[in-house]
Amino acid sequence: MSSDAGAGEAVGVRTFLIADLRGYTRYSDEHGDEAASALARGFAAIANDAISAQGGEVIELRGDEALCVFASARSAVRGAVELQRRARVRAEGEPALPLGVGIGIDAGEAVATSGGYRGRALNVAARLCSLAKGGEILASETVAHLAGRHDEAHYAPRKPTMVKGVAEPIRFVEVLPTVELPPPPAPAPSLKQRPARRGGVLLIGACVVLAAGAAVAAVKLSEGGNAKPARFQTIASDRCGPLHYKGAGSPQVLIAADLPLQQGVLETTTPMVNAMTLALQRRGYKAGPYRVGLQVCDDATPRNLGFDERVCSANAQEYVKDPSVIAIAGPFSSGCALLEIPILNGAPGGPIAIVSPSSTYVGLTREPTRGSPEPALYYPTHRRNFARVIPADDVQAAADAIVARRLGVKRVYAVDQGDVPSKLFVTYFLRAARRLGIAVAGRGFWDPGAGSYDQLASAIARTDADGVFLAVPSYPESVRLLTDFRTRLGRGVQFMAPDAFDPATAALAGVAAAGMTISKPGPANDHLGREGERFVASFSKRFGGKPTRFAVEAAQAIDVLLGAIARSDGSRSSVTINLFKTQVSNGILGSFGITSTGDTTLNVVAIYRVTGGKVTTFTNVVVPDALLAPN
Repeated sequence: MSSDAGAGEAVGVRTFLIADLRGYTRYSDEHGDEAASALARGFAAIANDAISAQGGEVIELRGDEALCVFASARSAVRGAVELQRRARVRAEGEPALPLGVGIGIDAGEAVATSGGYRGRALNVAARLCSLAKGGEILASETVAHLAGRHDEAHYAPRKPTMVKGVAEPIRFVEVLPTVELPPPPAPAPSLKQRPARRGGVLLIGACVVLAAGAAVAAVKLSEGGNAKPARFQTIASDRCGPLHYKGAGSPQVLIAADLPLQQGVLETTTPMVNAMTLALQRRGYKAGPYRVGLQVCDDATPRNLGFDERVCSANAQEYVKDPSVIAIAGPFSSGCALLEIPILNGAPGGPIAIVSPSSTYVGLTREPTRGSPEPALYYPTHRRNFARVIPADDVQAAADAIVARRLGVKRVYAVDQGDVPSKLFVTYFLRAARRLGIAVAGRGFWDPGAGSYDQLASAIARTDADGVFLAVPSYPESVRLLTDFRTRLGRGVQFMAPDAFDPATAALAGVAAAGMTISKPGPANDHLGREGERFVASFSKRFGGKPTRFAVEAAQAIDVLLGAIARSDGSRSSVTINLFKTQVSNGILGSFGITSTGDTTLNVVAIYRVTGGKVTTFTNVVVPDALLAPN
């Protein structure tokens, strides 16, 4: 659609919301026209009430689709949340609508015509609506920026996507209501087909699906050697997907992958699972004499997308009681690891080995601060069973300090968000900065909800800092933070941040983010060695795109576990003992070992930089141990 206005046509910035009933055509085929018409009338009534309640207007209804317009982006987001709420309200146990509603939102200039509107924003809203699953709300980053942070919702960035009719990839977010909504209705199984068991994620490639308790050959997990034949069984939990196995015969032992698999994080975790299965396939699903299967379990809920404390604990209990589970790949979040490690540490047959591709909290393996009771309290048997293939937070923070010195920073001001993780990260950064001869100009606190960030920017300006370290996450307000800081501090001040600050958000700030560096633990994908390059090429060929954040690390975690299993006698205890003997030569991430604390010796951190409005790889930094010693 063209956005060029003709003579006499009114042009203005408007926000468009398009909502669609998912599965309406199949519903009509299977329930008949009368039932489908009744459903369409119910949807129309709910849409009209929800949209008008937030100041919007339904300008067109097409049976299963509603086109709506709002004067403000914030009202549109509120309208989307209200529509989802009303669609899911239950009466006598049944939702108001038996089908899920997918919603897309975009804002921009549009031309008012006699038939409605025309403009690019309409097209983008329609494409986002087509991407949204039942129960999802997808909005362009433009909408998120205009709506800002508010009480009704927050935003989870999604991977930019090419869509028909739009020249550049659409940058968008998932709108996540902060109020608890009833769950969307599950897609109804077709009446024409027998229902099939669904896994937690979609994996490309064939797999063998076995019901819990499937009886095939396995290895008994005894305390030591002389492993005896037993019966293999998958994890009997509805939070776990099907068994993934494509090797010869049947699997003997099981690796459980523990990751969040909720809408809003699947853009990150689905490639991680794909990388894990590819790593297994490259080894023929074998670890020495043992045939190894993989089962993926969700450790999150719709309300707690990163991880849910109760689910993490429940998952760990399931792994402990299933004798086929010999190792864990994960968990994704450090907070989940804190809960799972002690449970898995006391498992029958010895502590269960855990290798995480993404948990970076220092306290999982070493004292986060001098005199802390961590990590000892997580290992009740006094035997370590957790390791990671990714550098910890203090390594990443030290790499940021090294980059600051390389870029000529003499005086640095650090900003945190007031929570423990960001405060600790700043502490690690400033410790390394001082050891590198960089003066600390000060540290402060950022409140995203503040009406203005000029007071903080002015405080930094008074210190004459020539570098600012931002240990804060990405919010829609983060763009304004960079803009306000750049306006007040000038172009000569270097901005730096860890990967909690999403590079895509930084790029949205335009010239305000020019030269900003962003660190990510582990080497950059385009700076990997030969084996890493081979894996990236295989992943890209198999799945149609390069591995995303933490996917390469997930594959390396599987390789480390397979190595430990291959060197073991088939028992949990032996696998864990051999985990801490790991020495990888020319692996996917490079050459490294696992220390007695469970840390990787590969202290490499990737640094990216915003240049010309794009985020590109700047360098890899190797952090010396001398920068990591406690004060």
